[in-house]
Amino acid sequence: MSILIPVVYGWEHPSWNTQYYPEDLPAEWKFGYFANEHMGVIVPREVWQNEDWAVIDEWFEDAHDNFAWVIEFDGSVQDQIALHEVFSNYWDAIDALYCAVPSSISEFEGKPIVSESHEQSTSAELIVSDAQTPKEWGNVLKEAAQINASQVLIWVKHAEQKPQVLQDVQTLVGFL
Repeated sequence: MSILIPVVYGWEHPSWNTQYYPEDLPAEWKFGYFANEHMGVIVPREVWQNEDWAVIDEWFEDAHDNFAWVIEFDGSVQDQIALHEVFSNYWDAIDALYCAVPSSISEFEGKPIVSESHEQSTSAELIVSDAQTPKEWGNVLKEAAQINASQVLIWVKHAEQKPQVLQDVQTLVGFL
């Protein structure tokens, strides 16, 4: 049976300031709060490219050992070099680091795509969205658990507007 890992695109969304994060939470603590409650994240390209390396170090310190990192990049040689410079120090220290080209993130909707992490372990990705009912999420997750892969990333689409969707999907994963 595969390990199911719900992920969302980023952790800093305007709606989350009122619907998810405590009102008095300092901005620099948001990632730690997010990583404490969730299993993984898609790190948007513009976030990791424009962030100070000391802050990225803090992200990796704040995340638990099994946290799944999906790093968005544009596929260019320049981006691949930047990706290596920023994240190569963490490859041995983390359990799951994936790289995704933005077009591939949107293309796998409705069907799994098998890929490999830096450790050469097989993974697959699926998308669930707020347009689906919890019963439909459950059916997708049951199918995902049967995929012949060590890990299945579940991109929880639209959780950027509705953080409860991510929490609900994660709860369902816990029941499987």
